[in-house]
Amino acid sequence: MYADPHAAEIVYGSGVPLVVMPLDMTFQALFTAEHVQQFRERGGKAGAALFNLFSAFDRSDVKRFGRPGGPMHDATTIAWLLRPDLFKSRKAAVGVQVTGLTMGYTYADFYQKTDRTPQADIMTDVDETGFINLLIERISHYGSASPQPNPPGGRKP
Repeated sequence: MYADPHAAEIVYGSGVPLVVMPLDMTFQALFTAEHVQQFRERGGKAGAALFNLFSAFDRSDVKRFGRPGGPMHDATTIAWLLRPDLFKSRKAAVGVQVTGLTMGYTYADFYQKTDRTPQADIMTDVDETGFINLLIERISHYGSASPQPNPPGGRKP
């Protein structure tokens, strides 16, 4: 929360129910070059675009992740909306440090050590195979969809 810890603290302190996808969880599902190749082979134009995007910057970092592959952080949110059964979570209060050397540090209080009411479902685990297969399957849909020709006059119905 380095960019705007004050805003993040307001959101986390608001009491609104939240779902949080922390890096600890997104790092569990790593897309390899083979997965990205499947986007290209099965995903039509959308898959080709994803292949080009993920091929331009190699996110694989064996030293950091302990194995080949790189995470697709943002996709976990959509995957959770489509298939929440692929994720495990724990309820916690969340806060953000807004001053000092640790400004931006975000913490989850799983054991009610603070006076905050647990308002967030913190995703702790993801079914890596299920998540990757879901994304490949959804992108593959675009490769199997046949484009509809425009009717005379160029207008779509």
